Amino acid sequence: NVTLTVKDDVLTIAYPGDEKSADSAGQSQYTYQEHSLSAFERPFQLNGKVLVDAIVASYTDGILKVTLPKNPETNKPAQTVTVA
Repeated sequence: NVTLTVKDDVLTIAYPGDEKSADSAGQSQYTYQEHSLSAFERPFQLNGKVLVDAIVASYTDGILKVTLPKNPETNKPAQTVTVA
């Protein structure tokens, strides 16, 4: 149920949450959990440095992998500035 959208050069990763699982998790045998089943949304500014049409995502074994290919026209190496 994870969705990825790109609009106005912002990549947004969102999960609507799972109320049914969240309720049953509260009654589980665990005393502490590191993750939450609640909804979330995270935006990432791309700044024109990513080829939006070539973004690829996969979800395997609970791991979301998003590949953002660089745009060779806008990704230039950093320049060193000398201080006088």
